[in-house]
Amino acid sequence: MPSSPRTPESSSDFFVVPTLTFRLLFAFVVLRHDRRQLVHLNVTDHPTVAWTARQLVEAFPDDTAPPYLLRDRDGVYGEEFVRHVQGLGIREVLTAPRAHWQNRLLRAYVAYYNGSRPHQAL
Repeated sequence: MPSSPRTPESSSDFFVVPTLTFRLLFAFVVLRHDRRQLVHLNVTDHPTVAWTARQLVEAFPDDTAPPYLLRDRDGVYGEEFVRHVQGLGIREVLTAPRAHWQNRLLRAYVAYYNGSRPHQAL
């Protein structure tokens, strides 16, 4: 029986979204690298390890997990998240600790991706 194809490498991260009432919401996003495709997005006002692990399972149902997942070393990725990653057969690739330059590179890429390239969806 042929195995189902795995999605290409992905990455996950949180970003903060301030609301009009000055509340802070935390958005969890999972991106697919090969096509820069949004795989999963969800928002919470209080991210926990259990919530984050559940988001990972929702992002990759039915044997669609990628071989690798790039993530930072945020404390919200706790032991439960790591167990879920291993259970899905994913290898984690962690960014370097205290490497703020990696975030600057990501911001530069987002500026290029959103500002300099034509978007097919438009």
